Amino acid sequence: KTTNNVGKTPLLEKKWTAIPRLQKKVLELERVVAQNAKIHAHRVGGEAGGANGSSVQRRMLPRLPCSHTLQGHAASVTCVQVHPVFTVVVSGSEDGTIKIWDHESGDYMKTLKGHTNSVNSLAFTPAGNYLASS
Repeated sequence: KTTNNVGKTPLLEKKWTAIPRLQKKVLELERVVAQNAKIHAHRVGGEAGGANGSSVQRRMLPRLPCSHTLQGHAASVTCVQVHPVFTVVVSGSEDGTIKIWDHESGDYMKTLKGHTNSVNSLAFTPAGNYLASS
């Protein structure tokens, strides 16, 4: 099918040339999904288990070898909390500081000071907007 307009591609031809581009995008997204599934396989999963066929949830337990060693507190670490949304971990210490880390890269991000004594507890709100410490 041709058009009378010079320089314009017919609609059918546009649709046919879009198919390989979309197929390439689908393959790329499937590859990303498979890669993310491998990365997050240790997290809570819906694997079938037990005699009744119910799904069993696995806990997120550390596995050897460790990916990163987070060092920087001047005293013993008393508490650790993982952010519910972002790849952030906060740790509280007997030195009265809270340190923020990126748990995927292991990079130190920031120190929060203000406690006059040791930090005993940390908690994020469910949406992760606020951090409470005591």
